[in-house]
Amino acid sequence: MVLKELSLFIIILGLILKSNIKVIYSIVLM
Repeated sequence: MVLKELSLFIIILGLILKSNIKVIYSIVLM
């Protein structure tokens, strides 16, 4: 199914953005 692959791609993108935000926060706090 295309919808399942799309949702998985969106979830992975969200996780990457969350981790990037955490890294940016740690850099700003230092």
